[in-house]
Amino acid sequence: EGEPANFSVITLRNYTFDPDEGSGGIFNYLAIEAYDNSPAPSFKIDNQSGQITALRSFSYSAQPFIDVTILMQDFSTPPLQRYQNITIFIILPPQFMDNASVSVYEYLPNAVVLNEYRATNLGLGVGSEIITYSIIDGDPLGEFKIDPSSSGINVTRALNRTRQGSYTLKILAVDHGTPPLSGTGHVFVTVLEYNKHAPVFTQNSYNPHFFENATTGSVIFRLNATDQDTGVNAQFHYFMSNTSNTTRFTVRNTTGEIVTNGTFHREALSVFTIVVITVDSGLVPGPLTGTATVQIFLDDVNDYPPVFNASLYNSSTVEHALMGTPVLFVYATDRDPTRPNNVIRYTLADNMDNLFAINPISGEVYVNDTIDWTDGPVIEITVIATDLGTPPMSDTCTVF
Repeated sequence: EGEPANFSVITLRNYTFDPDEGSGGIFNYLAIEAYDNSPAPSFKIDNQSGQITALRSFSYSAQPFIDVTILMQDFSTPPLQRYQNITIFIILPPQFMDNASVSVYEYLPNAVVLNEYRATNLGLGVGSEIITYSIIDGDPLGEFKIDPSSSGINVTRALNRTRQGSYTLKILAVDHGTPPLSGTGHVFVTVLEYNKHAPVFTQNSYNPHFFENATTGSVIFRLNATDQDTGVNAQFHYFMSNTSNTTRFTVRNTTGEIVTNGTFHREALSVFTIVVITVDSGLVPGPLTGTATVQIFLDDVNDYPPVFNASLYNSSTVEHALMGTPVLFVYATDRDPTRPNNVIRYTLADNMDNLFAINPISGEVYVNDTIDWTDGPVIEITVIATDLGTPPMSDTCTVF
């Protein structure tokens, strides 16, 4: 198929003879007639040699074979003639059905590219069914090999996507007919990234804090990891390992956010430890993981106000007592476990003409100005105990 015009098809002299002797054994080829649809002659024949020459190109798909009739005549008296029918087959070279596109992972020294990439051959004759394969282009470094018989393609060494990310291999298929015919096809190879890197957290351990009044579903911290691979190998998700605190918290798979489950009370438990794992989506050699330890601290909220140990205090002092003379101590406590929520400061709410003052830390009430009987036999003072929490809480007591 596809041969240009004026090519030799066959020489019949090599295959015909006349058993007669003398002039009766000598013959010529007088004519050739082809049974095809061509308006012009398709073949001519040489009178003496019987060489048949094609006068045009032929297509297998248009007509896979052509029947022709040859007229031969000897030189006897009278001359004898013979018509001989022969069939000329249009033969095809080896043909690949299509180009092939495949993907191969880097770093695999014995990776299979294709189990086979075969060509078909509809040619006739001895040896035409046997095809030998070779790579003739697209592999300057010899990184691929093809089995000459099975057409299977393998790498000769591990590929490196950074060095070269794709290849176009030109494959030659040659049959063993006479003459040998050949055809070519292409294999497009894409080198896929090997999952080289595990996801890595920005820190090995984290120590976030959150307040005990956080509501269910509150985001208390967001973890962050990175993966140096690309594509699917760089995609990862977060998971919490099986620890005792998995019911108290949830880790959102895609964002790495740590979320509360339920409510908390610091006085019951103030520190939680969880282990978070991040797993990438790599396929070869498989998913890789990273791990971080998270120690979560529950911070105290100002739950409780200070409480005086008595609501009424009684004391006395003498008239004209010196400034700084102690009158009494008031005392309050705060059930909050941590500073500054349990730190108390004392003040006076209604202090007649600043006759008295109070030590803000110790709660000692003392004389601050000259006291005279005319100020009254009984003086009432209101003391306030205020903690340093946010917002501050307080209690009051009365001193007579």
